[in-house]
Amino acid sequence: MSSSAFSDTSGKEIAVERARVEADAAALVGERILGVRYADITNYDPEPRVWDHGDWHHATMAVELSLSASTVNVTWNDTFDAWGVEIFDGPWRESQKPFDPDDWVATEPDVWSVTDHPLWRERIAGTILGATFEWSSSSFTGSDGQEIFFTPCPEVLRLDFKAGPVWIVAAMPKSPDFDAVSARLGGDELMIVFTADVMRTLGLADATFLAGPLTKE
Repeated sequence: MSSSAFSDTSGKEIAVERARVEADAAALVGERILGVRYADITNYDPEPRVWDHGDWHHATMAVELSLSASTVNVTWNDTFDAWGVEIFDGPWRESQKPFDPDDWVATEPDVWSVTDHPLWRERIAGTILGATFEWSSSSFTGSDGQEIFFTPCPEVLRLDFKAGPVWIVAAMPKSPDFDAVSARLGGDELMIVFTADVMRTLGLADATFLAGPLTKE
């Protein structure tokens, strides 16, 4: 896996970075997940955070996966200019580069276990059967009328289990509703989605990527 998030891609070939990201996902196939945790910045609000929205969860910063011999975290990152999903070694806080002590992310994160949540528990009873990315391909029209394409980025990581897939999406649900309809793809937060219907609501309509399973045990 990669050793540190928020890496500087200056002077690197995009093809090399893409191959690295794909290899990190491929390394998860065949692994057995022993535990799942979500990470967020410290909650100073007197009200408890709401992260469980039924068939999708709001992890904000990272999903930590305890494997048989290691821990990895899935978080958002800007390797490809826009916010995408990537995989890094270790717990989320340990995979970050040092920050200024006054920076918000330098505070101790809130991390909580979701291993016993029914939607996770039924999936992690077996091994990871597949790990695939959905790469975004957005564009805009420049002032000269020419179409300008953004560098594709890994917008969604799909993990396949015998009980069904999980999609980890770089997306930001908007307050105050915090529903999938209002979410903005390519955001610097994470949504963990358990149904194809929610993925379609997010605007991801690739029939193959939403079908299940993508791979066989």
